[in-house]
Amino acid sequence: CGSSRDNTLKCDNLINTAEDKGVAKFGYVIQEIYHRTKTNQIHSKVKTLNFIWLCSEGNYFEWFKKMLQELDKNFDLDNFEYNIYFLDRNASDLPKDMLYVSKDVFKKEFKINLLPGFKSRYHAGTPSLHNKLSEIISELDNGKFDLFFAGSRKIKSKIKSACKELNIKFNNS
Repeated sequence: CGSSRDNTLKCDNLINTAEDKGVAKFGYVIQEIYHRTKTNQIHSKVKTLNFIWLCSEGNYFEWFKKMLQELDKNFDLDNFEYNIYFLDRNASDLPKDMLYVSKDVFKKEFKINLLPGFKSRYHAGTPSLHNKLSEIISELDNGKFDLFFAGSRKIKSKIKSACKELNIKFNNS
């Protein structure tokens, strides 16, 4: 796989990782996979698609949520999962218009539900990128993974290091 948007469609197991406004670039890729599989225009090799968004500002959140609601109706890719990490925030601090939050007082856990349907996970705080990537690749035995990244240099170096350790091909978008 190369680093262009079209080359992401040539990957078997794709991990797109974005920081803040990088979500727009990968939102396009997700929509492209959806439209190409729906219309059978160009065959996509993508079997699994994992999307990780490190979100410290909510500017793109409503757009991303709307896009996912549209895709949820007819998206045929069975192995699509996304994780949104609301960086530097507690779940209780997130704006109420962004999501529904319920608290399990006994377990001291928050459950966040943005959209029904897709396999999705929402988190408050900064993730261990190495652990998250390790979790993703452990779900497929002997799978080859390609990661495409859009974001800051600080995060890029952490992700690139984790990819090297986990034998994931790193691509800077």
